[in-house]
Amino acid sequence: MTGFHCDTIREGEFYNSDRNYSMSSTSKESLLALIREYYIHNEHDSNPVIQIENWEEVMEIASKHGVVCLCLESLERLPKESRPAKDTLLNLIGITTQLEAQYNLQLKVLRELSDYFHKNGITPILLKGYSLSLNYPVPNHRPSGDIDLFLSDGRRADELIKALGIEVKQNEEKHSTFRFHGIHVENHATVICELEHKSLSNVERFLENELKEHSVFDDVSGCFLPSALFNAVYLPLHLGGHFVYGGANLRQILDYGLMVKKSTVGSINWEIVKRLAEEGGFFNFICCLNGICIEHLGIGSEHFPDWKRDRNLEKKILDDVLTAHTTASASVFGKVKRFIENRWKYKLVYGKENHSKGFFLRIRSWFIWKWGIGRNNVWDK
Repeated sequence: MTGFHCDTIREGEFYNSDRNYSMSSTSKESLLALIREYYIHNEHDSNPVIQIENWEEVMEIASKHGVVCLCLESLERLPKESRPAKDTLLNLIGITTQLEAQYNLQLKVLRELSDYFHKNGITPILLKGYSLSLNYPVPNHRPSGDIDLFLSDGRRADELIKALGIEVKQNEEKHSTFRFHGIHVENHATVICELEHKSLSNVERFLENELKEHSVFDDVSGCFLPSALFNAVYLPLHLGGHFVYGGANLRQILDYGLMVKKSTVGSINWEIVKRLAEEGGFFNFICCLNGICIEHLGIGSEHFPDWKRDRNLEKKILDDVLTAHTTASASVFGKVKRFIENRWKYKLVYGKENHSKGFFLRIRSWFIWKWGIGRNNVWDK
């Protein structure tokens, strides 16, 4: 194995955030307009001039939501008089340069890991991360995070990692974990967490089958990448889980919207998506997600199905994402309080589940995740 090392660094760690910003609605709207008009549309002649009152605050929000590099791309199309001050611009360029380096190094780590698995007869499928970055105009401007893999033999893969002298943790609700050259890797036994959401069992079976039958090999990463249909079902659920528990961000919405925009005609069977979403209880949520992409991000409506719209609910969801991600508490009390307060979110994403029962199932998963209580091995279903 090679000797390079990469520590996963989240975008916000690069930004000087010692100021206590109020995260005004004006700055949030400015960020959305910047992305919508100068990143998504990318039309020089039709872009309106955006007057941004507080560039520092906009950059703070963008950094927390994983889209700060996208802002740098957008700035190139802004009139000079609308651009940020020199210090802010230099800070933005520095953040982008470091994130580009991290992305490129993580891709090397992913390639080495996938080659190791291939050599030992295991097929790696990459669930998110690099595969979603390919939908962005500049892929390495999407921040890198963990590596999420769905492997043809997850139990044996863990043993292969242990053979390298790397510790593998088994006390997770749906995956084992380890660190490979400093990067956190999740080896998924299931795609979504069935321990907490039994109503999603059929969705889980569909997702696993779609991964195994329709993923496509990518020569750069050495991994198989999921189909657009898989992503159309999985990404809203993954985003929904973060939304319910207070950790959703704008980049996750963009991941979904740009994936849909980039997909070839007919690659997403929306009738299948609708059937699974209605059965799983998250159809209203995915309708709102589509609406947000159209209304607030400027992705053309022609890319989405003509489903029902609830503009008030769409705005409520987006406002919550832009706000909750910056204020969520990490304490146990904060998590419990947030779960109780977020009943409306739970119903929106897990419409076939009982909120009270879900609270106890969440606690059970937390005990498994924290101490391994209740399950000794993630592969023992």
